[in-house]
Amino acid sequence: MNDEIEEALREETGRGRIVVTVALCFVLALIAVAIALPARSAAEPLLVSVLSVLSIIGMCALFLGAAGSLHFGRRNADIFQAARIAEAIPAACVICTRRGQVVFANAAYRKFVGAGLSGRLKAPEYLYTGHPDLSECIYRLSQAGREGREQSEELRLFPGSDAPGADQHNVVLLKISVAPVKKGDPRNQILWRIEDLTAERTQQEEAFVELQQMIDYLDHAPAGFYSADADGVIHYMNATLAGWLGIELGETTSGELNLSTIIVGENSRILSDLTSKPGGETVETFDVDLTARDGTSVPVRIIHRVRFGEDGRAGDSRSLV
Repeated sequence: MNDEIEEALREETGRGRIVVTVALCFVLALIAVAIALPARSAAEPLLVSVLSVLSIIGMCALFLGAAGSLHFGRRNADIFQAARIAEAIPAACVICTRRGQVVFANAAYRKFVGAGLSGRLKAPEYLYTGHPDLSECIYRLSQAGREGREQSEELRLFPGSDAPGADQHNVVLLKISVAPVKKGDPRNQILWRIEDLTAERTQQEEAFVELQQMIDYLDHAPAGFYSADADGVIHYMNATLAGWLGIELGETTSGELNLSTIIVGENSRILSDLTSKPGGETVETFDVDLTARDGTSVPVRIIHRVRFGEDGRAGDSRSLV
């Protein structure tokens, strides 16, 4: 936890002590006035009674303070521990009451909303009130938080938007989630988390594009390729082989194609009946005739590779045509 956060917490705790001190002084002043108002003859017994009561209260306070049952404001140790935990989380985190009052916010949240250590903080449910396309999502989260439920939503902020967290040049994807700080807590404090998923989602999209390119390479290779399970059901066929057989690409992943429908005669059973020791694999080469949709015969050579599980059952093949 950085020094600025720690200093801010000390100031907040100090303000709590000052408030208590001022309140005690005010009470003592009222007592002094009450003592001064009666006649002098009646003042001395009253003064003795008041001092006795204050002495008893003071002794009780000392014992309670020593036992740790009485403290003014919040305990420094609890505050600093909570702050250290919150600061260790990279996501913007803020704890609010069910009425939307901010109880605590970490530095990431202050940075997200553009507020300094002394700036007034808004709860997440008030950040997007001027954005109708986002406020409905925030409303659902607020309702879930008030009801003590966990829920998360994704917000997409477009370039040029003045919404908190938006970028002037790129689309920003935020994941906002709510959860009760402690289930069954009558105060029903709500923990809000705001995570920027833009970089992570961009990496996923780039990986997907690369995967699509690799599939495209395989689809348009100068040789056919398919994968079938132990029952002969074809789960994948590349575009080259599908083109030779006159099969639509949409059919190649439907699971409706079987080796028995494209291989002439009993040769399909030869490919399905391969065996090997458990955990091993086998590679065989076959010269067979495939049957195209128009009934023509396509003579091919298949290099058929099958890996077997520890139970001896054949896995999906890797077959080059």
